[in-house]
Amino acid sequence: MENLKYLLSIILIIAVYYKVCRYEKPVKKEEFFIHEKAHEVNYDLEILSRIISGEALGESFQGKLAVASVILNRVESKEFPNTIQEVVYQKNQFHGVSSPLFNRPNEDCYRAAKRAMEGAIITKALYYANTDTATNRGWIKHIKKLYPKAEKIGNHTFFLKK
Repeated sequence: MENLKYLLSIILIIAVYYKVCRYEKPVKKEEFFIHEKAHEVNYDLEILSRIISGEALGESFQGKLAVASVILNRVESKEFPNTIQEVVYQKNQFHGVSSPLFNRPNEDCYRAAKRAMEGAIITKALYYANTDTATNRGWIKHIKKLYPKAEKIGNHTFFLKK
């Protein structure tokens, strides 16, 4: 009889422990969708801030905003993927993705990303490069033929169609 009480108490402890550890607060449907929407917006802001950091950390605020503008221009263009994440991670497009600076956006990077997402687009360019440090001279020559108009913002040259 003593063994039976002991066994039942063990089972009861396990059952209570399992119930407590597995408890999840019920979520109203409305809260879930609001949370998901906020998460999606924050994720876009985070990715955009990171690519600004990887590509233009040493630039002025205008230079950072111009890089953000290119990313968002590409999202709107039929020539590129239609999300910030897909544009940023598109193969062979942005070297900044592999830079250690990609994971260290500062307040200016977040501010530029937020402003761009709010509509502060300062260039219509789809391409840019630091023509002083670019190692692929053939690409620079090619892009200048396709996009002969250029504007300089900070250390980057932004290439535009006529």
